[in-house]
Amino acid sequence: MLVNQVIRCNKGIRIIDAGVNILTEETVDTEEMVDTEETVDTEEMVDTDETVDTEETDVNSLDELKKRIQEIANADGFVIVTRRSKKIEGRTGRVWLECGRGGEHQTTATLKKAGSKKTGCPFYLLVMQNHPYETWEIKDEKIEHNHELCKDLSAHAFVRRFIPSEKKLIEELTAQNIEPRKIFRTIRKQDPDKFHVQKDVQNVLAKIRAEQRQGLTPMQSLENVLINNDFIYETWEQPGTKIITTEIFFLHEYSKDMWRAFPHVMLIDATYKTNLYNMPFMQIVGITPTNHSLCIAHAVVSKERGDNFVWVLKRIKSMLDECMEPRVIVTDRDMALMGAYANVFPNASRLLCRWHIQQNVMKHCKAAFTEEDCDKFLSFWGTLIESPSIPIYEYHLRNLRKRLVECKRSIFNYVYDNWLKDYKEMFAFA
Repeated sequence: MLVNQVIRCNKGIRIIDAGVNILTEETVDTEEMVDTEETVDTEEMVDTDETVDTEETDVNSLDELKKRIQEIANADGFVIVTRRSKKIEGRTGRVWLECGRGGEHQTTATLKKAGSKKTGCPFYLLVMQNHPYETWEIKDEKIEHNHELCKDLSAHAFVRRFIPSEKKLIEELTAQNIEPRKIFRTIRKQDPDKFHVQKDVQNVLAKIRAEQRQGLTPMQSLENVLINNDFIYETWEQPGTKIITTEIFFLHEYSKDMWRAFPHVMLIDATYKTNLYNMPFMQIVGITPTNHSLCIAHAVVSKERGDNFVWVLKRIKSMLDECMEPRVIVTDRDMALMGAYANVFPNASRLLCRWHIQQNVMKHCKAAFTEEDCDKFLSFWGTLIESPSIPIYEYHLRNLRKRLVECKRSIFNYVYDNWLKDYKEMFAFA
């Protein structure tokens, strides 16, 4: 039930009780409020559910009336939306309000039907402007729902809308490259009572990006950025067609010069599901003689397959223009990527990134140890892979096996079968 409230209009007093509105035709004295059946004293005005709040307020604008109706509806677990409006004498004179779940869902989908929260709820209010007094009144209503009222209004997108000042703040923070989750925390800190979720911030960011693209597709927008900033880029056309796929390779002119000067070591890292489109993003990095890293090139590919990686690495090779090829290539243990660079750079030494190995070992083994035992295990593991010679490596391996087989045989089996057995030459110092 809606919280009972009395709203004073210039023409009389309106009682809103679960959406039921009784408006007297003439001004009524607050000490003698008369409904259709009997006189009720304002100090003892009781309906069948609860005591009426006799707070009196003027309703002189449509926005004010809609705001107060919305507050009452939200308190009871539903939202009010505008169904339609009608102009009278050139300005809005009638407005039909309905429950947020009113109406029927209409979709143009042919293959997959979209879901909807709409249930055809019959609840509605007809709001009209009283022209002589310039006030707004509820003239007609249907007070019933065909669904259960919500206990959590965050499920309604309507109540999660951002006001203009909040949208402006999101735009300003986005321009400063602030992450969406941090923007969301900032919004929540300003008004903890709002129903916003992080997805709402992401939706606003998507609209901002769409406006910045000015009708261009993401690929066209990226091409414009690359052209305007002196990048070299290539796209991949499907064999036998002129259809451009989502593969794109790009590097800067300066990076090309540095790559030709220092092609000795190449590090490749492909990250997955860390961008808006959940596509593999490849970053190729080199090392200078002064032990500084340099960014060589980037690529976005559609699939984590050997053909896609081979295409990117061939673009890298073509930028060398018959200069010396890399002597060492470092990657994680991505089998498709390892096969690709063995195909394009067959003479390069292949190494595995220790940091990625450490992360995988920690992820698999951490739950099996206490914090103290985990530190000891990592110490033994570090000593093993840093062994300066093969005899010392074998000594530390026996020591690690002896300590783990007694209590954590599965851990030793994991590190040996997955890393030490076939790949020790690619990351162990000895």
